[in-house]
Amino acid sequence: VEKKIPEILSQVKLAERVIDEYFKVASEIDTGVLPEGVRVENLFIASDGILYVDFNRALERNFKGDIVDEYVLIKSFYETIISNVDVQDVVILIDHKEVETIGGHFLINQPLKELFSSEQMLIEETVQQ
Repeated sequence: VEKKIPEILSQVKLAERVIDEYFKVASEIDTGVLPEGVRVENLFIASDGILYVDFNRALERNFKGDIVDEYVLIKSFYETIISNVDVQDVVILIDHKEVETIGGHFLINQPLKELFSSEQMLIEETVQQ
């Protein structure tokens, strides 16, 4: 009896596949949030478990959305990674550098968990009021 052993992926390879799938789904449903020409140039996981995703300049240069579009782009990308890859956090780089923002509305020059934990605190405060 012959059995095929499932491929065991490194977390970096898994992240590559998850991001490829994210791009594929985003283009299939054409939300308009993912800028044209965006691609990942490189990615790596640091020793502290943070995934660094280095995009080409098209992410910033071709982004045409408003505050909601930028939020949806960042949040959906973050949640897709965190839900499927064993990493502690995600950092977005553009052209090998940290940048302040993609579209001018949200600071991404820090790990993204920080951005969304602030969001969670605001939601909790609103619910308590």
